[in-house]
Amino acid sequence: MSATRDALAPPTGSPQARYSVVFRIQMKDEQTARTYKPIMKFMWVLITSRLSSVGIPISPDNSIEQHGDLFLSQPIAMSAQQIVDAALALFPNPENTNQKLSGSSASR
Repeated sequence: MSATRDALAPPTGSPQARYSVVFRIQMKDEQTARTYKPIMKFMWVLITSRLSSVGIPISPDNSIEQHGDLFLSQPIAMSAQQIVDAALALFPNPENTNQKLSGSSASR
């Protein structure tokens, strides 16, 4: 995942700061990427469903495309808080899978 801060967004450090996020999946090589392309498309559907379930609006037109040995999503507009929520939804802490940030403080 890579993010670029929007110039007109609230200040850095604010949970409402806006970013343009691109999901990147690196494969071993271009041949491997071509081989796994159908699986990666299905995986993208699972990822976007998970993001939608935590309130991140994903356009149905947003897809993931192969570029050589990389799969790249189209940019997704997200707040800093949504990026944190997305990371927790996609990569949960195995010790506490119910952990979710609300506002600017974590519940532990």
